[in-house]
Amino acid sequence: MPNGVTWDTRRGEAAKIRQWRLTREQWTERRRGDIELVAVGDCLPVLGIDPPPAD
Repeated sequence: MPNGVTWDTRRGEAAKIRQWRLTREQWTERRRGDIELVAVGDCLPVLGIDPPPAD
């Protein structure tokens, strides 16, 4: 899917979706170390990531 704008449904209504694609190399060049994701455990399976084992 190329960069640009598409339309999709969000919460039952039409919504403009903006998309930007980066190669891994582009991502690595711009990667930031000051961003932390929290409380995303329920989303991991949707992203194909196994959740870490419970403590």
